[in-house]
Amino acid sequence: MQAINIKFKIETLEDFHIGTGLDCVGLYDDGQVKDKDGNPYINTETLKGLLKQSCLEVKRNLPGYEEAFDELFFFKNLGSLDLFVTYKGCTSDSPFIIHTFTAIDEKTGTGEDGSLRDIEFGSKGCSFEVELHFEMKNDKMKDTVEKLLTLGIKNLKWMGGYRRRGFGAIKCTDLTNYTNSTNSTIPITSTKFRIFLELLDDACFAGAGQTGNIIHSLDYITGTSALGMLRNPLLKLSSRAESRDLDFLDDGKVSVTNFYPIAKKWDDLNNKFVIPAPASLRKTKGVDQYAEYYCDHRILCHSEHVEESLDSLEIPNWALDAKPKEGNKKSFKNIVSQDTLIDDKDTDQDGASDKSISGEYLVFPNNKMDWKDAVFFKPNKNLIMRNRITESTQSTDDDGVFTQEMIEKGTIFVGEIEFNDKNDSEKFQTHLKDWLEGKFYFHTGRGGKPVKVRAVEEAIQFPEIEENVNNENLVTLTLLSDVILYDYKLMPETVIHPKYLKLKDKAKLVNYVASNRIHQSFSGLAGLRRFSDRVISKGSCFLYELEKDVEWTTIKSELEKLQTNGIGYKKDEGFGRVMVNLLIHQVEKKDLINKEYIYQIEKVKYPEFIIQKLTDNENQFNTALDFTFEDSERKYSSTFINRILAYMESGKPEKEIQEEIADNIKKKTRAKDNWEKFEKKIWNKAISDFKWQYAKDEKNNELLDKNGNKIKKFENRDYVYNIMRLAHLIMKQERK
Repeated sequence: MQAINIKFKIETLEDFHIGTGLDCVGLYDDGQVKDKDGNPYINTETLKGLLKQSCLEVKRNLPGYEEAFDELFFFKNLGSLDLFVTYKGCTSDSPFIIHTFTAIDEKTGTGEDGSLRDIEFGSKGCSFEVELHFEMKNDKMKDTVEKLLTLGIKNLKWMGGYRRRGFGAIKCTDLTNYTNSTNSTIPITSTKFRIFLELLDDACFAGAGQTGNIIHSLDYITGTSALGMLRNPLLKLSSRAESRDLDFLDDGKVSVTNFYPIAKKWDDLNNKFVIPAPASLRKTKGVDQYAEYYCDHRILCHSEHVEESLDSLEIPNWALDAKPKEGNKKSFKNIVSQDTLIDDKDTDQDGASDKSISGEYLVFPNNKMDWKDAVFFKPNKNLIMRNRITESTQSTDDDGVFTQEMIEKGTIFVGEIEFNDKNDSEKFQTHLKDWLEGKFYFHTGRGGKPVKVRAVEEAIQFPEIEENVNNENLVTLTLLSDVILYDYKLMPETVIHPKYLKLKDKAKLVNYVASNRIHQSFSGLAGLRRFSDRVISKGSCFLYELEKDVEWTTIKSELEKLQTNGIGYKKDEGFGRVMVNLLIHQVEKKDLINKEYIYQIEKVKYPEFIIQKLTDNENQFNTALDFTFEDSERKYSSTFINRILAYMESGKPEKEIQEEIADNIKKKTRAKDNWEKFEKKIWNKAISDFKWQYAKDEKNNELLDKNGNKIKKFENRDYVYNIMRLAHLIMKQERK
């Protein structure tokens, strides 16, 4: 089996816009797609669609490429075209530029009211390196497919929106072939081993159908999806090998666990054992994890030497950049605050200031699973706006815009695979050698996103089950994956009763922290939805109390079998994995009190062009605001103040804003008590809430500083803070 690897360069000849569909208050109405470092980016979905359209044009104009086009872009051929985009730099002063547009009224020939908008563009002169990877099912067509791809790449001339206005021109150069880097793998002699996967592109792992106009993503790869991912290459190999040699992944011969996220990138992978965080655990709130704030002056937060708390900062904590302290990762022992599964009568757990830890992960350096060594981990999720395109018109479908959650590329996942027979394990390593060494890629998630095997190693065994060190009559059960259970009426269970642990009449369920959800999956090749299952969610915890006459030694062997074999249905697809007496459930509350700070927080640094834009907006806003205080006999509502804010955000010239405000004043006046209500309940509230040390000269309706001198509104205040705080305050008042 062969692969096509082409590397090329994209240069932008004009400014370009690939929109996110998201705005930035006071700056632009639609932003440019960016990578995780804040540089301009080209979505692989966008580039793949452009390349498909380009190859379609080649096929229509040149004979002999019909089969090659189908090989590339038709799902029935099991192919997946992989593209990897890297930003390489920009020759312009800034990689971004903001363009302003308006709509013209056909009757008057003037701009339509409310049509002015600011759009963020990537600048011309930006360059991107693209790597293209495609695995052939039919090797005889390799030369033709590669020629079509080469012509399609050279035919790319435009990308992004606003093309008819002169934007989006590009050129593709420096086409070369390259070879994938591979891993040196050691053959695994056992029937059970672990696989580490690197996500090579942002991916959505949908665990259910679309909800409204949003597609939610799981933050892990289910065992069902992982099994399908491993089976897909076998269909490509089916023409090269006997079917009996490729049956090692059939049902009943193999079991696959969920693949859980363990690190944000391969270089960060130090700890190699991961479990879902138990749902009964609670963590300290983020603000209590901040150690110090560095700006114009030093502030120590939440310590015995408090100079000023975060609550009194001029800039809200969500507008600050939080970074882990040097040498201090997100240590779990410094985040966890309590365990609600075990009743601690010596502490007031309900009054604790904390939040749920459910849905996140604990990463350990080894299988001892000592909670003090654990690192708290949660993969990054992004939201993207997408739209469905009508191929004949190349325009967006009606109601075709939707939002999709994506797991960030680079995320590392780890899971286990176990064969019932050693020969099947050897066949797996032989036939899928190119995939296990990283030469070829597996594909999973919506759209078949590429994942690369980074390492294969022997499986890690669970620690031996021990009785509860604090109370030998208590047994805890923690779900390491979703569990599917049905009662004798075939109704789904929502909790795990003692009978499922073979503890009927030996123990009783005394407490649990559990949740349920609907699990849905597809049969990929058939395109049919499988039957849905109601599952008890991973991370759910259960507490059982043994009867007085039951000794630990009499039930230990049964619990060991339960932990080894799992519980419930579809265990071969990763369901039903559990752990008995997880150590974290045996920690006393007093051991969770002493904490170290996780983060240091700093002021966010904005690019110069953003600072300039916001500064211009602030000047216009201050000028507009002065109008509202010129004459206390004029009566203005909070709606009018909100309109002023909208004028400022629109980017209109200062003179035009003044004229619109003046016109509004003439047409709309309010009762004097309404104006006084605005002054007292909004402006004065702002002064008290944000500790602006201003006095009010009632006679002249002017603001004075603490020394009695006349001052200009918002002088010496952070402009980002002022704009966003005032906008929030006005909106809040409007809602009331």
